[in-house]
Amino acid sequence: MLALAFYAWIGAFMRYMGDDYCYGMILTQKGFWQAQWFSYFFPTPYTGDRFSLTFFSDLFHLFGPK
Repeated sequence: MLALAFYAWIGAFMRYMGDDYCYGMILTQKGFWQAQWFSYFFPTPYTGDRFSLTFFSDLFHLFGPK
């Protein structure tokens, strides 16, 4: 359990790379629920149909540092 907590703590210092900026842009433009709908119904080159990634990326983006 300690290793998992350490891994989560390290994740707090992650930097954006490549397509992470695309997720943030769609979230900022459309809002959380519309961004989920958009990623499901409109294929984009950066998502690769990874719906849980889109959900959690947007979720943590909402509560992350500004």
